[in-house]
Amino acid sequence: MKPFWFLLFFMFLFSSCEVYKDINVEAFENVKVSKMDGREIDLNLFLRIENPNFYAVKLKQIDIALLVNDKTIGYLKLDKNRKIKRKSTNVYSFPVHLTLEEGILLKMVQFALQRKVEMHIKGKVKGSVYGINQTENVDIVKSIDGKFFNLKSLLNSGD
Repeated sequence: MKPFWFLLFFMFLFSSCEVYKDINVEAFENVKVSKMDGREIDLNLFLRIENPNFYAVKLKQIDIALLVNDKTIGYLKLDKNRKIKRKSTNVYSFPVHLTLEEGILLKMVQFALQRKVEMHIKGKVKGSVYGINQTENVDIVKSIDGKFFNLKSLLNSGD
């Protein structure tokens, strides 16, 4: 009977502690276009990320659909694994591949002429800690300035 109470005590003790804390994307710093080829775009996204955990997290996979004003503009995939340092806030570069939907360039011009657009990021992100994989759903809606879709400024940001 003693081992049962001991096990019950430890289950209570560890279930009340929060071992994992969410990683926060504090800011979108910049985007640089590396290569454009038709509907395929290679980008570097620069994000300021805070990892409050006492361990590093390796980002392994991103499968995200990008929607603007409820219209799918493309799909984003991570090109290379990226390690987020423990107990830190840093700007990280994420090499990603964006596959645009057919006919989206005309829609992007329309978005660029609007004052505000609603950006919806929806999909899955896979990471690992000490070799243990975890997949999380992402569903973020944010209002952004339509000027973000000005293609000339996107292309110039790569210089």
